[in-house]
Amino acid sequence: MEILDEQQIIERRRETEQGLVDLLEETGSDFGLDDIKEIIFNEDGQDDLTDIIAMFDTGQGAAELQDVLDLVTDAWNCFPHKSLGGLSPAEKVLAYQQRSDGAPDHPSANTVGGVGVFVCRCDDPHCAKCLLVNCEDNHCSVHTKERKEAFRRTYRQR
Repeated sequence: MEILDEQQIIERRRETEQGLVDLLEETGSDFGLDDIKEIIFNEDGQDDLTDIIAMFDTGQGAAELQDVLDLVTDAWNCFPHKSLGGLSPAEKVLAYQQRSDGAPDHPSANTVGGVGVFVCRCDDPHCAKCLLVNCEDNHCSVHTKERKEAFRRTYRQR
């Protein structure tokens, strides 16, 4: 598992910001980078990721949608969250690593797309947040690996 250091997190955040700006312009979205950052910072429910993804919805195909999902996942993992004390999930993983031996295979320290972490802490079986952001937590008590794969197959066919 790749855990980013502080400089890598900053660089990944810059790259993600530029990617989002480019994609917002490309899709002709009425939203801006600050709108995305605000949703992520103030995230409070299962619809937050869906709201961000919808900002880029142009009825594109599966490949384009996967690009959007990858970019939104990077943003989710690299941008600060109020619920994490103003840190990003990637920064929390780094802090965890530095505090302990940081057992890389610990279920709460998963890497998604080579960037930081998103681990589902939800106990709502109808929640799709971890299903949409490629959560790799194979120990999730709500969404099994098989359920995640089935959901993603269905979602990609939309």
